[in-house]
Amino acid sequence: MIKNVPFVTPKNIPSPYSGQLTKPKIVERQVGNNIMKEAQWICPASGNIFHRGIVSVEEVKKSK
Repeated sequence: MIKNVPFVTPKNIPSPYSGQLTKPKIVERQVGNNIMKEAQWICPASGNIFHRGIVSVEEVKKSK
């Protein structure tokens, strides 16, 4: 798991760069035996990620 990344609630927040209301992009990635959903807020004007956090962590389901 990524250290020092807080759990967050995905919601629209203003960008500190442009002030525009920004919707988070949800990204899924596998880390070990877990699937982590991460929210990333990217400024539409500059393209910079200005906030991110973990939405949920689920264990990988093993197929039979």
